[in-house]
Amino acid sequence: MAINHKVSAGALLVIGATAALAGVAGPAQAAYPTTAVSLAYGNSTFSGTAQWQNRSVRVEGTLRVTAGNCRKVGATTATVTADGGGSYLGQMSSSWACNDASVTRSYAVDFTAPADVPGGANYVTVWMNDKEYDLTSQSYYKP
Repeated sequence: MAINHKVSAGALLVIGATAALAGVAGPAQAAYPTTAVSLAYGNSTFSGTAQWQNRSVRVEGTLRVTAGNCRKVGATTATVTADGGGSYLGQMSSSWACNDASVTRSYAVDFTAPADVPGGANYVTVWMNDKEYDLTSQSYYKP
């Protein structure tokens, strides 16, 4: 006894459309611009990137802390105009990285500073602190 399988034209259309969509990717997502960031205070250093997102700036990299010290990295976001005016947008920092060892240690840093305006910040200051002082900072414009 032979089994007869019938498939309607509508079912074939759905199967064909599904197969075609499975192989088609959506539009490519544009990458956020990034800026290389580097700070140094004595032998304590931070090396990483600032990623300029739509309403924030993500800072990530490696903080190297010398023996017996505590450091953190932070970022302050702003919009700056051609005439020198501007607006503060927000601030965020990493957790403290305290090194009780006798050698320099590396700590991963990854945080996002708010910049809640359309298009986000066009200016960021990245800084390094210890528990008492602002040690060093560097400012960057959005590329």
